[in-house]
Amino acid sequence: MKYLSILVISVFLTACNNNQPEQTPIASVASGDTVFVHYIGSVIDGGIFESTLDGEPRGIIVGEHAILPAFEDALVGMQPGESKSFTLAPEQAFGPYRDDPGMTHTLDRASLAHSINPVVGQQLNAAVFLPDQPTGQSQIVPVVITAVTEQTITVDANHPLAGKSLNFDVTVVEIQKKL
Repeated sequence: MKYLSILVISVFLTACNNNQPEQTPIASVASGDTVFVHYIGSVIDGGIFESTLDGEPRGIIVGEHAILPAFEDALVGMQPGESKSFTLAPEQAFGPYRDDPGMTHTLDRASLAHSINPVVGQQLNAAVFLPDQPTGQSQIVPVVITAVTEQTITVDANHPLAGKSLNFDVTVVEIQKKL
């Protein structure tokens, strides 16, 4: 009789559980999804270079590589409300710092096309004539002023974050699944 009672209770509980609504699986980030995230980006020494915390979350279409591909890859599998911290090595971010010829230039201030008051750290756009381009065609490259004298300025064409490992603290706010 004891075993019959346990069997009846077991069957009753199983029947009751089958009447509950089916749980909807929680969506996770996949390639092609549009994901909205809040994040803080910082360099190893702790300096913040970008943050969305004071504004709207940033929308990213995963797989389009409109931002760092390794950043997008780190989002895959995350769910709304989930937070994650990760570090990107220079090779996964803006590459190594290159000190090869052509990345830094010292220019006569008199040769500048505009009359500017150059300041160290100021970003300029430089027209660069590349050997593989047809004559007269140039490419616009952002450069940063690294030194200023009365006669010259020195500019660097490396990305300001080149050669640096980057830390990210990311929270997924919303996922819009690819249709």
